[in-house]
Amino acid sequence: MKRCLSLLLAALLCLSLLPAWALGSDDPGETAALNAEEPVEIGGPAESESPLESGDASEAETPAWDGANSGSCGSDAAWSFDGGVLVIQGTGQVTSAPWRDEIGLSGIRKVVLMSGITGIPENAFGDCDELTEVSIPGSMKTVSREAFADCGALSRVVMQEGVESIGPYAFQRCGALEHVEFPGSLNQIGEGAFSVCGALEDFVYPGSLLDFIRNVSVGESNGDLTYALGLLDYTIAE
Repeated sequence: MKRCLSLLLAALLCLSLLPAWALGSDDPGETAALNAEEPVEIGGPAESESPLESGDASEAETPAWDGANSGSCGSDAAWSFDGGVLVIQGTGQVTSAPWRDEIGLSGIRKVVLMSGITGIPENAFGDCDELTEVSIPGSMKTVSREAFADCGALSRVVMQEGVESIGPYAFQRCGALEHVEFPGSLNQIGEGAFSVCGALEDFVYPGSLLDFIRNVSVGESNGDLTYALGLLDYTIAE
């Protein structure tokens, strides 16, 4: 009896070691496929069509300041023009005025000189007949000779603290110029800097008129400026 039980157990053990296809399926490959571990797909198909290839993505916008409207104007200075605004940025001296030839003078309505620029050439913006507004940074100690001469539409000039002198004839014949903001650092206005500027009437200066008279040397041929400021009514005490 014990011998029969031993034989039966041995037979069952042998059966358990047989492959699954040997116990019932006529197709070994079918059973193996059912028991195999299936791969898990993460993040979509392995290969997908690029948005640029499919045409669904919009084209990249062209920068407003392209090569035709910008360039170098000094060893470390550059200019850019867009929407009527001419911006000069970088550091050091502006040594040339390529915008005069490359974009012409018409259409420049505002000039912004960024902090870091220390000087501009003579007559850099002269004859810009549509120019209405100018901003000058404190890093530019001197406004050069005739820098903005004959800008007939220029009405507003703002000079930041740090500007020390205005060159001769810098704003001459700017007949529409009404508003000028002088910094406290200003100490000299060159000859004729504001000659033939009959519209002058609005000034900003961080001090009294007497402070202006004491601190700022005004050159000859600035009658419109002295008249507008009322300087003719004052004398400087020794």
